[in-house]
Amino acid sequence: MAVSFEYGVVLAKMQSLLSDRDRERLYFLLDDDIQETFRKNYTISKAFHVLEFFLQKSTVNNEDCDFIIEAFTAIHCHDTVKRLKEYQAIQTNANQQAVSIEQILSQNNENPTVPDQFLSRINTELSSPFLHRSTNSTTPTNTFDLVPNKKQENTKQPRRKICQRILIGIIVLSVTSLPLVIVLSQRYIERTSKLKQASRLINTGWNYYMATEYSKALQNYKNALWIQMKIFSQPHSDLTTTYNSIGLVYHDLGNYPRALESYHKALENQIKALPLSHPSIARIYNSIGLVYSDMGEHSRALENYEKALEIQEKMLPASHLDFATTYGNIGSLYSDKGQYSRALEYYNKALEIEYKVLPPIHPSLGISYNNIGSMYSNLGEHSRALENYKKALEIQEKTLPVSHPDLATTYSNIGSVYSSTNQYLRALENYNKALEIQHKALPSNHPSVGASHNGIGMVYSRMGNYSAALENYEKALVIRQKTLSSNHPDLATTYNNIAAVRYKMGEHSRALENYKKVLEIQNKALTSNHPSIASSYNNIGLVYSDMGEHVRALENLKKGLAIFKKALPPNHPSLAVSYSSLGVVYSDMGEYSKALENYHKALRVQQKTVPQNHLSLASIYHNVASIYSDLGEYSKALENYNRARVFQQKALPPNHPDLAITYSNIAALNFKMGEHSSALENYNKALEIQRKALTPKHPNVGVTYNGIGLVYSRMGNYSAALENYEKALLIKQKTLPSNHPDLATTYNNIAAVRHKMGEHSRALENYKKVLEIQNKALTSNHPSIARSYNNIGLVYSDMGEHVRALENLNKALAILQKALPVNHPDIAASYNSIGSVYYKMDERSRALENYERALEIVQKVLPESHPNVAKIYNHIGLVYSDMGEHSRALENYEKALVIQEKTLPTSHLDLATTYSNIGSLYSDKGQYSRALEYYNKALKTKQRALAPIHPSLGVSYNNIASVYHDLGEYSRALENYKKALEILEKTVSASHPDLAITFNNIASAYLDIGEHSGALENFHKAVELEEKVVPPNYGSLVRIYNKMRVAYENLGNNALSEEYHKKALEMEQKSKLVKA
Repeated sequence: MAVSFEYGVVLAKMQSLLSDRDRERLYFLLDDDIQETFRKNYTISKAFHVLEFFLQKSTVNNEDCDFIIEAFTAIHCHDTVKRLKEYQAIQTNANQQAVSIEQILSQNNENPTVPDQFLSRINTELSSPFLHRSTNSTTPTNTFDLVPNKKQENTKQPRRKICQRILIGIIVLSVTSLPLVIVLSQRYIERTSKLKQASRLINTGWNYYMATEYSKALQNYKNALWIQMKIFSQPHSDLTTTYNSIGLVYHDLGNYPRALESYHKALENQIKALPLSHPSIARIYNSIGLVYSDMGEHSRALENYEKALEIQEKMLPASHLDFATTYGNIGSLYSDKGQYSRALEYYNKALEIEYKVLPPIHPSLGISYNNIGSMYSNLGEHSRALENYKKALEIQEKTLPVSHPDLATTYSNIGSVYSSTNQYLRALENYNKALEIQHKALPSNHPSVGASHNGIGMVYSRMGNYSAALENYEKALVIRQKTLSSNHPDLATTYNNIAAVRYKMGEHSRALENYKKVLEIQNKALTSNHPSIASSYNNIGLVYSDMGEHVRALENLKKGLAIFKKALPPNHPSLAVSYSSLGVVYSDMGEYSKALENYHKALRVQQKTVPQNHLSLASIYHNVASIYSDLGEYSKALENYNRARVFQQKALPPNHPDLAITYSNIAALNFKMGEHSSALENYNKALEIQRKALTPKHPNVGVTYNGIGLVYSRMGNYSAALENYEKALLIKQKTLPSNHPDLATTYNNIAAVRHKMGEHSRALENYKKVLEIQNKALTSNHPSIARSYNNIGLVYSDMGEHVRALENLNKALAILQKALPVNHPDIAASYNSIGSVYYKMDERSRALENYERALEIVQKVLPESHPNVAKIYNHIGLVYSDMGEHSRALENYEKALVIQEKTLPTSHLDLATTYSNIGSLYSDKGQYSRALEYYNKALKTKQRALAPIHPSLGVSYNNIASVYHDLGEYSRALENYKKALEILEKTVSASHPDLAITFNNIASAYLDIGEHSGALENFHKAVELEEKVVPPNYGSLVRIYNKMRVAYENLGNNALSEEYHKKALEMEQKSKLVKA
């Protein structure tokens, strides 16, 4: 997009229009090598482009004058600027007819003088190849295709006369006053030389600034300032310019106090040199406001912006571009304060002005569209954000070179929208376009390159590719460490991003380390009540919460909230975030009333600050619903999920993925309530939306299949559960890295179903895949790895391999003890699992020891009525029951029951477990009627919660049958055993251990009523299953073989009776060896 440009023609046209001082200043500015100056100094080049355009126009209006004044100011032609402003004032008051630039400037410049050396330089340029004149025309060609200015030819003769007058004047002066001329000339030469040196230093400083070599830029600007202060005894505009440049560098470095100091010196100098209402003073107020804004001192920032606005309203027309700049700054301020609607209002004001005075494809319009897009993005209106970003891109592609940094900014913004809407591949595509441009246009260590790496890191983080995320964040960090001061806020941003990834990876100590670095930088660079400091305390609090250190979590979250309250308006969205974080911690602590209180505070803040259908409201309703769900108040939970859904249906298209998430949450609630058909209905609604809105391989589709699989698993339909889990797995294998944690989750679900189906080897195979992924993706002490060892241990326990079970469970415990506080609930769960293995090994005292350790922990960290406390009471009761201490067993069961009846719905399966345990206790005591009472309570609870053919119902029918069996009511016993068998044959694998137990029970009942053939038929089925178990359950086989011996004996088949007697003895011997 480079434009062919003839600088010499513009210089030639300007000579007769400038005053002596302006020509002198321009001479210093352009230096000896004019072409090289234009090539290196973008500001000068841009000014000459503007002047070329307007010098060819036959007339210019008042608005054109604004651009012309800006161009002449950039090339230090201050007298010309003054004359143009005088013309503007006359034009405004008298409404005169528009004229050309030459007519405006020639009125008060009848006898200009031109330095000979300057004329020789211009003539050299005009005769050099630099001009590229056309053979058909003397008019320079350019991209605007405007009408040539025909007055150019008439300026040659007067210039010759001027030169002749200069020559005569010099000869006369040399004769009459030669000594004075020599002295003045010497001073003039010295002054000129110093000013040229200062000008070169400033240009070099600018080049270093653009290359982000800030220390070198500062050194050059300060050297220039030192020269200028020696030359200018009075306030001078050049001093103001240099102070402004120094302030800009300090601002970019994040050294806000020094930036303010320099800007205030510029302001002081300008106030002495110009009237108080001069527009250039307004520009300095704008610069000061920007610094205060970055410091988080919003009121002082606004105060300066309003001073700028007050001057502009007095001195400038309503459509002047300086207004757009100030409106844009105020918009940015309101954006930082979270008042996005007000920010949008000011950004639109800026755009309206730019639309009036600029061409429709001017780059400044692109900047405004970018700002407006950012506000829509913050408001969650991603489609409107994308619409504005694409408008900006369209303008920039037409007006800027393909490698211009502003294009990179827009691609980055588009990438951020795609990232927010989970379109990660498109996000990466746009961020990489931005990065490609920046590598061409900017130095390798430019902060913008770091910003792109940050954006790419964020996408990878959301994709779960944490290693790629860290790689990009660390690239950003290296760049910023090279170019920024050690206390720059952008460094804090990068440390914050790194901490967030470490947090997701479960590396809590490393996450804390980075969050504390963020806080350290912020405490040095920002005011004590800056909102960013509050955000850091919030992040630190959430890490402590995940570590189970709830007291320290609350301490940090409350510090953050206190700062937010001081620094922000009472209804700022960040306050809602803070209240929501407190809600999360109180929820984890089981303090649901406090959690609800904070979520409702968050809701009240959001209701006052965002539109009624804003999606952040839906998010809070989701949080409130989750609390009611944990409390077992499912109707209230459902009410809040439906409120969230209503908000989303108003704000989003009918097939928006967020609606699918809400349907999934409602389905999960239905699942908890035991409403499995409703759960499936809502999961299928979610799936229907996702199929329309997302690609078939989108990860969220996999999440929904996982949910459906979970419902089928609970319903006991294991084949349907596996079918859905495997669909989820297939999607995730295609879309995620091979070591992504979500893949581990799906393998874990498949393993759990295989475990329930009694397919222990296949369950182990999948749990080991989970462990393999976690070992690659997570740190060696991550709690998730501990959970995998725990699951593997429980499978080995069910396989009777108790030594291997304990080995894995102790690995899990060791990890948790390293990674978590001593009283973390996960450690209690680990002790609970170990206790269950010792219980199966008949080591009652060791089982009791571990259960009591678990109880001690949960009593310290959970409310006394927490359902997890009840579970441990149940386990302790089981041990005492097996030890024959029925009163102590019943005491613990009743403690569990009191908690559950207070906190759980009547259809909750934990209640069914406790009822069954109490029933078993009464059965052992021979109180069969009480046993039947509790077994039936358990059955009714399960029938409310589960599908009619769920395996757990089979367990209840077995329990009821065993009581009838003990009562001698064999027909009723057989009736219930057969109900259990019918369910198990439909729901579990053909080799499931529960089938062996049921066949054995049926056979025993037949044996007791003397139906020996029926007994043997079922014993053989039980033996066939038991003999396949690896390792064999010798004790169970001994019991079955002995019963078969009795059956064959009763049938008179002594040979087979003796055979099974020998088998029983053999199994008994093996059992003793195993125990030894």
